[in-house]
Amino acid sequence: MIEKATWDIIFSVMKLRSLDINTVKDTCWLQESEKRLLEAGMHKRVEKASRFRHEKDRLLSLAAGILLLNALEEAGIRDLTLTEEKEGKPRLLKDQGFFFSLSHSGHFAVCTVSDRECGVDVQKPVSYNPGLVSRFFSPEEQRLFSDAGEAPDRDRLFTRLWTLKEAYVKMLGTGLTTDLGSFAILPGQKETALVKKVPGYGEVSCSFTETSLEDHLVAVCVSSNDASCHE
Repeated sequence: MIEKATWDIIFSVMKLRSLDINTVKDTCWLQESEKRLLEAGMHKRVEKASRFRHEKDRLLSLAAGILLLNALEEAGIRDLTLTEEKEGKPRLLKDQGFFFSLSHSGHFAVCTVSDRECGVDVQKPVSYNPGLVSRFFSPEEQRLFSDAGEAPDRDRLFTRLWTLKEAYVKMLGTGLTTDLGSFAILPGQKETALVKKVPGYGEVSCSFTETSLEDHLVAVCVSSNDASCHE
């Protein structure tokens, strides 16, 4: 069953839930998930999943939807109507103090929920790409690779920074329309710091949480602001 394939990590201001599609990769699960989402009125998630060419990608998209549906039901939220902001960030149509973010990569789907704006990204291991670093990373972040050592360390740093940056722009609600080089995140052993913010979002304070799912890295960014993210 779906519930046996999920597990939670509970932090101070948010909950992270994941699902490994390798545990549910069958036609029955696919059909059951589509039925549950449709009955709950989450038609857009089913439509989005159906647009993927490969079954693995459809499973991941549906898995993310199921994780969200479970979280909404557990929170006692009855109106499950979703809408999207102009940059594509999904949220509940009626503001019920419930914020969420979805992501999937490799064979994991994740969902984070919080009482404030949040963003999550999961990423399977990717190799260090100097072209992408120069294009999408800030000068402060680029300098980190000079001290990163051998290839495995650079690969992990690249993957880690990418998840952190995606989690941050998803928390803002701007997504990849944001110039990823316009802000800087410096990951540390004990604490990850946002040292340069996106122009126009100077009042947005946030915190980062990182974890791993097997060899996949997960980053969550949660706003420290109770109100709107924008200045």
